[in-house]
Amino acid sequence: MLHQHSPGIYHNKYQKQQQGIQQGGRKLDIEQCRTGNPIDDRWRCDPEWDTNQKRLADCAVGSGKNAIGGQDGEVYVVTDSDNDDPLRPTPGTLRYAPLWDPLPQYAITGGSDGDGISIFSSRDVWIEHCTLANCYDGLIDATYGSTSITIFNNYMLHHNEVMLMGHSDEFLDDKNMQVTIAFNFFGEGLVQRIPRCRHGYFHIVNDVYSGWEMYAIGGSANPTINSQGNVFIASENNSSKEVTKRESSLDAEWKNWNWRSEGDMMLNGAFFTPSGEEAPTSYIEASSMVAKPTSVLTKTSRQQDVSSISVTDYNQSSEAVQKKGENRIDS
Repeated sequence: MLHQHSPGIYHNKYQKQQQGIQQGGRKLDIEQCRTGNPIDDRWRCDPEWDTNQKRLADCAVGSGKNAIGGQDGEVYVVTDSDNDDPLRPTPGTLRYAPLWDPLPQYAITGGSDGDGISIFSSRDVWIEHCTLANCYDGLIDATYGSTSITIFNNYMLHHNEVMLMGHSDEFLDDKNMQVTIAFNFFGEGLVQRIPRCRHGYFHIVNDVYSGWEMYAIGGSANPTINSQGNVFIASENNSSKEVTKRESSLDAEWKNWNWRSEGDMMLNGAFFTPSGEEAPTSYIEASSMVAKPTSVLTKTSRQQDVSSISVTDYNQSSEAVQKKGENRIDS
C-alpha cells in the first residue's frame, strides 16, 4: 500500500491555526512555524504556499537534491480515489497520474514485482510525504545502478522487508549508489531492511525508528553507512536490540566496512555496532546534508509533522490519515 499525500494532510490543524492568525491581522510567528525539518521549514510559514506547489521542488536536499520535481510539467488533479487496474488505470485516479511529486523516474508497481516504489536504473529521485505499508515485496527498492536518491519525510509501517538498496552483491554498478534517508518515521510492525544496503554510500540522518523485529540497518558487499542524529527505540525483545546487521559471517571482512553512528539517540537498550574508519573523511560520499540534533525529533509539538512530534502523537496522526484512504494504492 502506498498512500501519496500532500503536506497539507499532516498539517491541517496547523494550517487552520495559521489562517486564523492571518485573518486576525497578526503576523505569523516564524519561530512557531519552524521545526528543524529543512524542507518543511521552507514552505510552512508561507500561508500561500499551495498557490505554487511546484516551488516545493526547489526544496530538495540530500543525494537527490538535483531532482527537478516535474516543474515543467502539468499539474495532475486526482478526482477518483478508487484503486483500479494498475496495468490499465482509469483517468482521474492516482495510478493514471504522471506524478511530479514524488518524481516520474520511479515506477509504482501493483501487478509486477510487488514493490510499493521501485527505482530502476534511475538517478535524481526525490520521494517525500508518502505513507507506505503492506506491500507484497519491498516498500521502496532501488536497484540496477540507481543513484542520487533522497527518501525524505515519509511514514512506513507494517511491513517485513522495508527498503532494499542495491540489486545483488555481484552487481557492481551499484557501487556508485548514493542515497539519503532523512526525517522519516519508521513506525510499528516493521521487521527488517530499514534499509538493507549493498555497495554504495548511504546517509541515514534524523529518522525516528520506533522499533524493529529483527534489525534496522543492514548490509552486504561493503556499503558505507553514515548514521547521524537518528532516534532508535528498540522493542522489548532482548534478542533484537541491535540496530545493525552485516550479511557476512566473516568478522575479518565486515570489520573493515565503514559504518558509523554519530549523534544518534539509543533508547530501550538499542545499540549500533560500528566498524571500519571513524574519521569524517571516510564518509564524505555518504554525507549529503547537515544532521540536526535529536532534540528536533523528540520534542512534542502541536504541528503534525514527521520531524517534530512524539512517537505516540505520530501514531495517532497516521491512524487518522489511514482511515481517510485518500489517493491510496494497494499492491
